[in-house]
Amino acid sequence: MSLELRAALAILLHNRGSVYRARNELDAARQQFERALEINTERKNRIEIASNHYMLAVIALQRQNTDEAVRHAATALEYDKVSENSVGIGHDLFLLGRAEVAAGNRDVGTEYLRRARSIFAALELERDHEKVVEYLQRNNLE
Repeated sequence: MSLELRAALAILLHNRGSVYRARNELDAARQQFERALEINTERKNRIEIASNHYMLAVIALQRQNTDEAVRHAATALEYDKVSENSVGIGHDLFLLGRAEVAAGNRDVGTEYLRRARSIFAALELERDHEKVVEYLQRNNLE
């Protein structure tokens, strides 16, 4: 299969994973994201690798598998940092913060959440900034 077709397949798999996740078919979603991750890893597409890990972290958090959620979110963060993807970094930090709080690591999670809030404020992403603020308030983290 050509590189262009593999790239298109990875996008299709990621999108299918998103549909399965929206339908709460988490096993099917995870399989799609993992297949997309394999292709993106072969292609060394860092931004897509970050996106695949992010979604795998979301699924793990939905399943209350906090260790896996933290691992995938931290990996997504590292790939977004290398790619200098500021918006992605903000989302990774927000997810990583939520996963750490769910794992019982409130102080660590709160620090990630504060960093996410600062990034969203600096980028003037008001909706994302508000989500972090609401989460912090709802969970008595500030």
